[in-house]
Amino acid sequence: AENGRLLRLLFKLNAAATRRALLANESYGDHPDRYLLRLFLEHVFGSSDDEGRPAITLAQIVHSLNKLDVGHDGRVMLTGREDGSLILVAYSELKQVLERSFDEIAAAAEQ
Repeated sequence: AENGRLLRLLFKLNAAATRRALLANESYGDHPDRYLLRLFLEHVFGSSDDEGRPAITLAQIVHSLNKLDVGHDGRVMLTGREDGSLILVAYSELKQVLERSFDEIAAAAEQ
């Protein structure tokens, strides 16, 4: 059951974070909500150690996704690689952003 739940979460996250346009809105992907989701994906799957080697730990990935899924009150520091921005955001806030973004995509699919 947990695998299915996390898989659905990954589908939603990928759909919302990687979509560049939605219907006639060519700048859909440039919205700050989608930027936060892309930074979260980078945080979860693009981490590196101090020597630049990929730091992929299944336990850490599952832990982060579980926090997002339940809308945990804890915060995560997201880092923009291109501009060096630092954003401290609560998992609960990220969950709201994800749900809002995915709902927009689902509504557009039904039109």
